[in-house]
Amino acid sequence: MSIHNFPGSGSDRQHHLPDQDQPLVRRGTVTDIIHCQESGTTDYVVSNLTGCTRLRGILEQDGGTGGIPTVGAVVEVYGYPESLDGAEGVAVEFVQIPLNALSIEMIPMVLCPPIAKDAMHVITATIMSLSDDLRVFLSRVVARPPVATLLMKAPASLEAHDAYQGGLAVHVAGMLTRVLSLPIEDFQNAESREVLLAACILHDLGKVMTCEGGFSNYQTAHEIRLIGVIDCEAWVALQARQRSMSEFLLFLLDPARRTDHGCAVPEVHHLAWADRVGASVDTAQKAFAQTEAWASTALRSLRDGRARRCYRAIRHSSRSK
Repeated sequence: MSIHNFPGSGSDRQHHLPDQDQPLVRRGTVTDIIHCQESGTTDYVVSNLTGCTRLRGILEQDGGTGGIPTVGAVVEVYGYPESLDGAEGVAVEFVQIPLNALSIEMIPMVLCPPIAKDAMHVITATIMSLSDDLRVFLSRVVARPPVATLLMKAPASLEAHDAYQGGLAVHVAGMLTRVLSLPIEDFQNAESREVLLAACILHDLGKVMTCEGGFSNYQTAHEIRLIGVIDCEAWVALQARQRSMSEFLLFLLDPARRTDHGCAVPEVHHLAWADRVGASVDTAQKAFAQTEAWASTALRSLRDGRARRCYRAIRHSSRSK
């Protein structure tokens, strides 16, 4: 039974809705299931980008809640509000949301480490600001379980920069902030700027892949789906609707572009610049004092009249004497 037309006339669950004028609908990820042996009740915690809601299931003798979920499932739940000893409402029915209907709002922020919360808000806000096709594609990638949770918790590296829980999100958000600080004249056009933002989010996403209990950085190579965290159908759908955009995204994500200093495409150098500056700053702060960092921002003219952003690490100190 679809909850989009629930409850219909004559529904066998209609007697569970004492006030149908005030339905309670939540969409998100099930992050906890709490069983109470004394009362025999079960509560379900549904979390998303804005918070979490605790809902109580209907007892079996009263008809039971439909579509019982498991922890980690992305669902839409239909019920009604009622204060029940910690629960905010009653869950009448759960329906699992298919992968092609995932949205960025379903990410369970309650599981995000405190150090990465601001970073995740930067990432999700950036995704929601993109054009429709790119936003839908990235939502299906980032909101897909368990990618969303792993993105929040993964380190950016094992021993180098941002090597702590939540470091990957912090690193990605730093890249997005740097790219967004550049004037529009630094890009080929508005679309190429959007694709670069998507590349910033995806460039290290392979690090959420676990390997022997740790994290491992898988190269993207020439096919984005090979990193194992991107739904193939989502990628095919983007290719079908935005061929040039998808090809440019692969172009930016090709690891060989990182060392192509003669490339005349400005977005290639913006990606390398944003990535390396963030890594250098964090590494420098470990090697030296908190007041010292590495600066890197310079434009170099190319032979064809274009300009590219150069990477240059400079140690400097602002320590007060």
